[in-house]
Amino acid sequence: MNKKVMAAAVAVAVSAPALVYAQASTVQMYGSIRGEWSVRDEGTGRAKHDQMVNPGSSYIGFKGEESLGGGMSAWFQCESTMDLSGVGTALCMRNTAVGLKGNWGNFFVGNWDTPYKLSSGSSYRPFDTTGATGPAAILHNETAGNTGNTGTSFHRRQNGIIQYHTPNWNGLVAMFGYSAKNESTGQTLTAAAPQSNTPNIWSMGATYNNGPIYVGAGYEKHKGTRVGAAAQTAATIIPTDTGWNINAAYKFEPIRFKLGAIYERLTYGSTGAGDTKRNSYGFFGDWNIQGPHTLRLGYTVAGDSSGGGGAVGKIGSSTAAATVANAGLPGVLFNANDNGAKLYAIQYAYALSKRTEVNVFYVRLDNDQGGLYRIQTNGTTNTGQDQNAYGMQLRHTF
Repeated sequence: MNKKVMAAAVAVAVSAPALVYAQASTVQMYGSIRGEWSVRDEGTGRAKHDQMVNPGSSYIGFKGEESLGGGMSAWFQCESTMDLSGVGTALCMRNTAVGLKGNWGNFFVGNWDTPYKLSSGSSYRPFDTTGATGPAAILHNETAGNTGNTGTSFHRRQNGIIQYHTPNWNGLVAMFGYSAKNESTGQTLTAAAPQSNTPNIWSMGATYNNGPIYVGAGYEKHKGTRVGAAAQTAATIIPTDTGWNINAAYKFEPIRFKLGAIYERLTYGSTGAGDTKRNSYGFFGDWNIQGPHTLRLGYTVAGDSSGGGGAVGKIGSSTAAATVANAGLPGVLFNANDNGAKLYAIQYAYALSKRTEVNVFYVRLDNDQGGLYRIQTNGTTNTGQDQNAYGMQLRHTF
């Protein structure tokens, strides 16, 4: 009997350090990996081809939290892309930050999705923003990941951002963000270039998620993000761009169907010829038919641009008329105000488990005469040409 007691004591003594370490450590690993194969037709003058891509939603992350007492804790997160193409990306290039949180809310700094992007997250739509079925190019003028204060996208993961999120008040959360002006480091002013462009982004958003109802809204202002941070001449106009969106979803529980919608308005400030403005909207359905069977639908519209500011990103020129030369084709005269597009998507998914899914999809993009839009990800712009793709995805979350 004494031998059994001694053996048990030795086992406890040996395992105790591991147990203490396990309790002291707060680090967790998580992630999702998704492979997509598709066959793409990008329109006249372009070769039809198949692609095996990482749709941009595969990631692996590490996060941890330490209690500081008084209801406050410190936390960190390091998230990296898992690229199935084998090209690889730098460590911690997705949502990565360090922060403090408590009953008063959550304050953090790092590289993170802006409040504007968070407010128009995945709650209203069943598709990723990227991948063949992704609506980001249509809705948000492409995506911008790991970017500084540059570019035209209003759907971005922002470097050097400071954020504060309120506590959750019965489903309501408000978010605020400000980007540091890193691009102005070392900027020199001269008599010929007396201005300084100090580009930065202000972003805010709010979400309400309670029961079957979800509502989100966001507003974002970009100052000088399309000019660059070099010293400017006295005549340079440093534009301010703005965007706002509202989105909502409702889940009809008896039939396990969620209906979602979004509306967005983007305005790109004048650089001398007037603002460029564009509206977009989308409707989405997510129906868990029965058991492992799910059907997803999407209809997204990019409206024609207006104003005299010209092309901005994938939002087309807004001049009265223009000539476009498609690959292998002569120039075509068209009304450049006719530059919107429509994206139709359908996807059938079969859940192999709670964490593993296989799905098949079909997507069609209808460009107007001057439309510059493309099928994401790795699609190619082919002005005025319709595009389509079909394929499959395999997803696993851990």
